[in-house]
Amino acid sequence: MVYGFNFNLSRFEATRVKQVLLHDDGEYWLNQLEVGTSEVVEVTDGHPLFTGREWILPHEFRAQEFVSRNQNEVFTRIVGQHTRKAPVVINLLTESGTYLVGEHGLIASGTVTEDE
Repeated sequence: MVYGFNFNLSRFEATRVKQVLLHDDGEYWLNQLEVGTSEVVEVTDGHPLFTGREWILPHEFRAQEFVSRNQNEVFTRIVGQHTRKAPVVINLLTESGTYLVGEHGLIASGTVTEDE
């Protein structure tokens, strides 16, 4: 179980992991999003995050843009962005279709996109 956001019930809750996807057949570009003043969250480009209004792919974020997070419907500011390559990437497919990533609990898509 992991925590995710249930859009049908409009609340954060535990959600079952249906599948763990291990991608180790090449190099993957990771978007490093600087969140607030103390955290870097790394996600693949095909892995959208929820802004509170819409899903946005990591390369589409601009500095000073806000993303929805786990604590009291507060939003966290993206303060910078970089990329790096990684040989292995792990993604989760969840029952709710979402899961929380990073210390700030950003809402990530738990469904498969074509870019992953």
